[in-house]
Amino acid sequence: MKVLILLFLIFFLGQGAIADSPTLTIARGDANIPPFEYIGEDGITGVHIKMVNAVAKKIGYQVKWDRTEWKRALIKVKAKSADAVTYVSKTTEREDYIIFLKKNILSKTKYHLFTITQKEVPKKDKKGAFNHKSKGYWKKWLSYTKEKFTKPKRAETSTIGQEMDLNWALSSLTEFPIAIIKGFSYGEKFDSTNFEEKIYTKTFFDLKNAVLSGQAKLGIVDKARFTSSFKEEDFFKRVKFSSYPIHQADNYIGFGKDEKLKEVITKFSNEMEKFKMSREYLDILKEYDLY
Repeated sequence: MKVLILLFLIFFLGQGAIADSPTLTIARGDANIPPFEYIGEDGITGVHIKMVNAVAKKIGYQVKWDRTEWKRALIKVKAKSADAVTYVSKTTEREDYIIFLKKNILSKTKYHLFTITQKEVPKKDKKGAFNHKSKGYWKKWLSYTKEKFTKPKRAETSTIGQEMDLNWALSSLTEFPIAIIKGFSYGEKFDSTNFEEKIYTKTFFDLKNAVLSGQAKLGIVDKARFTSSFKEEDFFKRVKFSSYPIHQADNYIGFGKDEKLKEVITKFSNEMEKFKMSREYLDILKEYDLY
């Protein structure tokens, strides 16, 4: 009987310790970005998520994930309603309210310009009509007809991917409409380039659609993620990337500049540094084929 009572006490004390653990509120954007941050079958998961959860647990903290629109995630950290934000890159503006520590780098991203070349329109015969005897005539005709009446006018007359070299200096590409994700930074060089028209999109998929539809002639994306997401789709054969990344970014977990977080930031960053040298970290990378 005494043994049972002791076991119950241990159990309830343990539960109390868990319940009393301090909580870190960490904001993140609402986009799914596999394999780093996304909604899986069992909820939020990914490399960054597992890294942060593991390190927080080691220093005695629980994590409350606050999934919201990306720009709002930054606002929450600035307003101190969230303790930190993940998948954030360093900029001069953000350094005013976010602490960027090398120890807290979660991953790296390489951003490339991309465009999508025009679909080849079926050739006309001498009479000006499509040659109905040609191979795949009806399929080509239906595809052409659908695009003609559903795509924006700009897409019908553009020569996307033919009149530009994506490896030119950014300043020589400013005449082309470019799609970007609202609130994202693509490095000081890009952010300070004055494009004549920037088309702001909410998500990664909206950005892709803006270029695919012809609304934008250019886009800027994480090449590895874009390839992983769309390599099986038909349009991907017409995607043209810049040969070199125009920007490489370290992706941090960035804590807000709040005096009350000073101690936890030190503990967390030191533990993160050790964690990235552990077997547990390597197992996470292997799980997502990143090692």
